[in-house]
Amino acid sequence: MAFAKNFVWGAASSAYQTEGSPRADGGGESIWDVFCRRPGAVADGFDGSAAYRRYEEDIACAAQMGLGAYRFSVSWARVDPYGDGRWNGEGFAFYLRMLQACRAAGLEPYVTLYHWELPQALEDAGGWRSRETARAFARYAAEAAAHYDRRQHPDGRQPYRITYYMRINQVPFYLLEHKKQHDEHERLHGIDHED
Repeated sequence: MAFAKNFVWGAASSAYQTEGSPRADGGGESIWDVFCRRPGAVADGFDGSAAYRRYEEDIACAAQMGLGAYRFSVSWARVDPYGDGRWNGEGFAFYLRMLQACRAAGLEPYVTLYHWELPQALEDAGGWRSRETARAFARYAAEAAAHYDRRQHPDGRQPYRITYYMRINQVPFYLLEHKKQHDEHERLHGIDHED
């Protein structure tokens, strides 16, 4: 079996896998930060923080392997620490540097806006069960597009328009998990839909 001519070979990561360091450059806590502090939740308490300043090395490795793309996620909590639209410019600047490193290495960036990195403040307010979280996500997606879809960098450098966005990573798994949580909620509250 042959791959199509337009098949793209690439590498992928999530922000939490390769960044950690939630508070660096003004970021906020995500649900991963809280989860990883639970004893036994993650092997050796690893949080990825050693990689936060090493993204250029990762991108260079992908280019050296002859890959054509790098899919990474933006940590929502890094650019919108509390999920309320008080934007963190340093967080957006971090991802701009990643985009520029991809372009410089000849890699097409594929950007995921949500890879299980909900700001903890939104989780505390009801998480994805709250309509406000959906509104907050729409606000965040619009702000990310406004930052990264400009045709020219503000200081005159090369354009950094993103061609490929994924809104939510692993949607089928998210939907299954949401249904599982919904069913558990109904079980705990004695809600029965059977006739």
